[in-house]
Amino acid sequence: MSSKPAHAAPDTPRMFFADSRASTSQECQQKAAECLRLVQTSLDSTNKAILLEMADAWISRAEQQKAEMKGAPGNAAD
Repeated sequence: MSSKPAHAAPDTPRMFFADSRASTSQECQQKAAECLRLVQTSLDSTNKAILLEMADAWISRAEQQKAEMKGAPGNAAD
């Protein structure tokens, strides 16, 4: 019977990295919100730090997606 050590990283953040192709700003924002929700339930400070970094990355990606949409043909930025 094998079990993960108490300090092992949770599988959920790995799932976020594996699914890093969120295509819309809203999807990125949802993933950021999920990371922040997981921070509240995590007891491990290392995992909390990783989740906060991931949330920040998803927020940055959401902002990038919004900027790309504003510059897309048919979406006048002025």
